[in-house]
Amino acid sequence: MGSCCTKLIEGKVTAVSHFKMKRGTKPEEKEMDSELLKLSDVKAALLIQKWFRVWSSKLRVRREIAWNVFQEIEYFGEQHQLKLSKMFKVLIEEFQDTAKVDFIQQKLSNKAAASSPSFIDVDISLKELEIPQIIPNNYVGIVITLPYSSNKLQILVDDFRCGKIIHAAYVSQILRDTILKLKSRNNLYHITTTSVTKKVTIIGDLHGSLDDLLTIFHKNNLPSTTNPYIFNGDIVDRGPKCVEVCMIIFYCILVFPNHVFLNRGNHEDPIINRRYGFIKEITQKFRIYAKRLLKLFSIAFKYLPLGSIIDNKILVVHGGISDELDLKKINAIPRQKFISIIKPGAYLEVNEKYNWEYLVNLLWSDPSNQMGCSENEFRGSGKYFGPDVTSNFLEKNSLVLLIRSHECKVNGYEYTHNNQVLTIFSASNYYVRGSNKGAFVIYRGDEKKLTIIPFVSNEEALNNLNIKDQIISLETSAFSKIKQMISLKLPELKEALSEYDKDGTGTVSTKDFSTCLSAVLKLKLPWRLIIHKICDVDSNNMVHYEETFKILDFSRSSQHPIADIVYANREILETIFRTFDVDNSGAITMQEFKDGMMILQKCTSHVFKESDIAKMGKTMDFDKDGNIDINEFFEAFRISAYTW
Repeated sequence: MGSCCTKLIEGKVTAVSHFKMKRGTKPEEKEMDSELLKLSDVKAALLIQKWFRVWSSKLRVRREIAWNVFQEIEYFGEQHQLKLSKMFKVLIEEFQDTAKVDFIQQKLSNKAAASSPSFIDVDISLKELEIPQIIPNNYVGIVITLPYSSNKLQILVDDFRCGKIIHAAYVSQILRDTILKLKSRNNLYHITTTSVTKKVTIIGDLHGSLDDLLTIFHKNNLPSTTNPYIFNGDIVDRGPKCVEVCMIIFYCILVFPNHVFLNRGNHEDPIINRRYGFIKEITQKFRIYAKRLLKLFSIAFKYLPLGSIIDNKILVVHGGISDELDLKKINAIPRQKFISIIKPGAYLEVNEKYNWEYLVNLLWSDPSNQMGCSENEFRGSGKYFGPDVTSNFLEKNSLVLLIRSHECKVNGYEYTHNNQVLTIFSASNYYVRGSNKGAFVIYRGDEKKLTIIPFVSNEEALNNLNIKDQIISLETSAFSKIKQMISLKLPELKEALSEYDKDGTGTVSTKDFSTCLSAVLKLKLPWRLIIHKICDVDSNNMVHYEETFKILDFSRSSQHPIADIVYANREILETIFRTFDVDNSGAITMQEFKDGMMILQKCTSHVFKESDIAKMGKTMDFDKDGNIDINEFFEAFRISAYTW
């Protein structure tokens, strides 16, 4: 697989691609008489070349469309979570009005009213959260002993590669010691390449993909004093092995504290973790110890530095910048006060709000082709920063390049803003197998050169599929997700389509159908190019939507209808559950349920009596232990669905 090298010359970035070349042909073949190549052969060759270019172009368009589907759905989910979190924050802020004080005292418990400020800074003794190292005699998992060393790091990596488990007590130990290391670090740390450490490797989002982390170590070796690493955030959520990825990276920090660095990403946040899987993973793997470990992870995340500067020339942050960003002010931010960036607290002082906005922009922003700086409506948080913002920022701070992550790219990396911004994403096969490559970048200080290494974990299995089959697989998965979203919005779609189909023919133009899909699903996609893949369209470009909906309805009704409803709503159900579970204990107390319902009903047209809320909570508590666990919560939803 080829690599891409980039030379930093006089403050400018120039990219040069290197590809493997075939071996030279034999001399006698080179001397072949050109007259043997007939005119008809030339025409045939030109025709084949033309056909291949057209074919490749069509495949590229198909791949881009499928890619857009995955990305839109991903960001739509992030928008949903952000809006949900902001809704609670707005509600609490509105109740600060003195006229509503009596209402707050009557309707909200002290715990719910204080739940938002508790996200600012909590002085929790690490000693109290430690899990005693009382290991069962039949335990055959990973063992962590002191002192930490490079040899033991290799053993840890090998053990995780073999699928060994790790006891909660050892996770607690590594977290505690990592926190103590992180607490002393500045928000921005400076890394200088020397005659010994000639290079620095930068890793983008991993999202719990142990396979990708192991692939990177295989290609680039483990961290060491001569092989420093920067992990640029988002090491958790979405993937299946976030704990393993965290333990390896944290262990690296403990062995090489001056040569392994981890920047905070937008997913190193307990609120985001509730929706995207990390809390669920911790709860499933560690059960009775989950509550303590989640608090330790949250403390570790809040102490993560915000960025790195390499040789005073390259800034590495997770998201991006804004037109107001001042590097000198970043180190003054008390980062430990913000356990969550999404839910920073209802009672922020003016200076704290200013600091919070800095953090949001560093962790959530994206580069844009448009000049200037604007709100990032696509994600619902952070900024869009244009080429002029980047150029001014780099010039002002005597920098030549911004390296960031935060966005999945087809090739694992992408240059923008006249090669002044480099996006690195290290989780391959992020959406589905074959959807994208991962990449990491090596900066060599003595040569002032960047080398980008694209890769794919489990590459052998992927190579068994040709390009066309890979794209078909990508399309099938993408369009399946679209059909699922349509099937869940059939009533709304039918109502929207009735405005364009006054006579009730069951058909509308592709243009009108695209308009309705865009309005109802809230996804910005090239619908007129997608419709033919998901709907019945005739030769006149008319969509037979009634026939299409019947097929989707049949697909849904062929499964158990109640199970289908639960499955379709499982993500939002988990989000609600973990939002109500304020202390992350894995169960909702009766008081937490009451607090959540009392806040929630204020953003709806429904009103519940306090007595009814108490009765509903007790009804969901099937085993009568005073708490509602996630299984009881789902079962209650399943039973209630029968009355829909």
